[in-house]
Amino acid sequence: MAGHLYKGTNTMANATATKATATKATAPAAPAPAAPAAPATNPQATIGATVQATKGNTPANNAATIVAVVANPKRPGTAAHARFAAYKVGQTVAQAVQAGATREDIRWDVKRAHIVLG
Repeated sequence: MAGHLYKGTNTMANATATKATATKATAPAAPAPAAPAAPATNPQATIGATVQATKGNTPANNAATIVAVVANPKRPGTAAHARFAAYKVGQTVAQAVQAGATREDIRWDVKRAHIVLG
């Protein structure tokens, strides 16, 4: 009985057709297409734009104001902790740099939401 896959079938084609039919019958129905989602505000895009705005020593970047500062997240006793302590709400980026913060610090802290620029 060479070529027979199932007992009682006459040809290999019948066995393949029977198997394919059984597979089709047990396949789950495709889910209905989802409705398009409303565009959401992406906080990462906002942070990215703010981080980009702190790059470069331009008047607009220097005039950006610090509007929120979290409790100092840096390890006490480190240089980063001392530089973070220079941030004050209402201070401009230029004033923070003059007080000891670096532009790299500002970009890092904005990206991680330790400070917010307005």
